Amino acid sequence: MLVTPVDTQRFEWVHQHWTPRADDVFIASFPKSGTTWTQQIVRLVYSRGLIHDSDPPLHAIIPWLDDSKDLPDLSVVDSMTSPRVFKSHNPYHLLPRKLTESNRLIYVTRGAKDTAVSMYFHTFGFKMYEYDEPIEHFIGEFMAGRVEYGPYWTHLASWYAQRERHNILVLHYEEMQIDLAATVSRVAHFLDQPLTHKEIERIAQRSTFSSMKKDPRSSMQLWDEEQRKPGIPFMRKGKAGDWPNHFTPELAQAFDKEFNVKMSKISWPW
Repeated sequence: MLVTPVDTQRFEWVHQHWTPRADDVFIASFPKSGTTWTQQIVRLVYSRGLIHDSDPPLHAIIPWLDDSKDLPDLSVVDSMTSPRVFKSHNPYHLLPRKLTESNRLIYVTRGAKDTAVSMYFHTFGFKMYEYDEPIEHFIGEFMAGRVEYGPYWTHLASWYAQRERHNILVLHYEEMQIDLAATVSRVAHFLDQPLTHKEIERIAQRSTFSSMKKDPRSSMQLWDEEQRKPGIPFMRKGKAGDWPNHFTPELAQAFDKEFNVKMSKISWPW
């Protein structure tokens, strides 16, 4: 079984004991569903689309509480100015227990087959996973739910059950690609951040794949240099609909048959 390298003791402590501020915001997703993309959008909404040379990497602006490697001292978040924004890959029921209705939550989803492909290259590329199997093996593991934060369908189900909550905004990767400016506008409205048309356009432009790829702070270039295999960057393609390049027709048919059953109680996208 493929598991997350996140520190389980930190994970448990954050879930059980960490106390949020009333205006904390969380960006959550199943891995490889558009998390980094949404982090960029949210941080630019709060900065009105401005990026400064002195800005730290994106994962420092919007940290991952469960990751004791990138965030060894959890107390550093106490000095962050409000509203703080955090990243999470947790299903809804494993978010910090002390969150309240005042905390705003953004959940990002992506089609299952594209998520599986992106997750394969993510897992294959990071040295820490020590994973060298072909993509067909990984897709089989994905279908069985034996991937980090899996199964995919139970993760989605945990958030789908909360879809009517007023403090949750759901984004779909595919819709973000169709109209990024509309996504920026939705996020800004959800976060009570009025923006001008010019600011929305600036944020959308600086949140494109090509723009983020050029900036080492959002492309995670340091991860590419230190933690990933050569030639497999953290930001790979950033496209919807890439899965036919990696699924055989037979594998796609088997995948759809399996997921039609497992996703039967989830209307995706919702």
